Amino acid sequence: MLTLTGAYYSRLVRENYANIEKKMDSFRDIVSTSKGTTITVSKDQFCNLLQVVDVGTRFTMNSKTVTNDPTYDEIGTMQSFGLVGELKARVLNVLKRLIVYLLGFNILPRASDTHILCRVDLYLLHKMFNGLKQIQGVPLVSLIVINMRSVVKTKRGDKKFLYPLLPTMICRSFGVDLTNEEVEYTFGSQVLNAGTMVSIQFKLVDNTWVCKDEGEHDGGNEEMGEV
Repeated sequence: MLTLTGAYYSRLVRENYANIEKKMDSFRDIVSTSKGTTITVSKDQFCNLLQVVDVGTRFTMNSKTVTNDPTYDEIGTMQSFGLVGELKARVLNVLKRLIVYLLGFNILPRASDTHILCRVDLYLLHKMFNGLKQIQGVPLVSLIVINMRSVVKTKRGDKKFLYPLLPTMICRSFGVDLTNEEVEYTFGSQVLNAGTMVSIQFKLVDNTWVCKDEGEHDGGNEEMGEV
């Protein structure tokens, strides 16, 4: 998902979401209709489109535990990442903070403040930095399908239509007529650059990105450049 950039068909994206069947079912294949064409997308087809392997069992988060991963210790993970009391992304070091940013824009979009660290973010960070241990993997495609279905479940009027490039890829692969469809493009905030780093509270000091507060204490000079 992190490399999906380009054009998408905004009206078709909205139509595809609106026509998803069995809206309250989180785990079934996605069945929808676009311009009269019935589209059924299985987990395997999603994997082929995204060129990923969906390894591992679906999980849910309950209180401070994760189903199918009884060894996960949320409190211990928070402490190991320097998080005390609240899940604040700004506390994380540069690498972990960037991963959370990418998760928030590309894998697990959220409407809340990008400075907030979600519990699922914490779990994924734990697996990335401490290993899978007793689980086979984290099923990326299953997470994406759950998120797509969460869009059609919500009654919010300002809902976000997640992964707009993905329905576009699906429509194209099913031969949907794309003639005269309105074209839009991924926007700048989905790209990592110096502006992104500043917006998530980092600054460039002696050619190294550091937390903004740390840079101020060091008295370094801020520079702008691509990352």
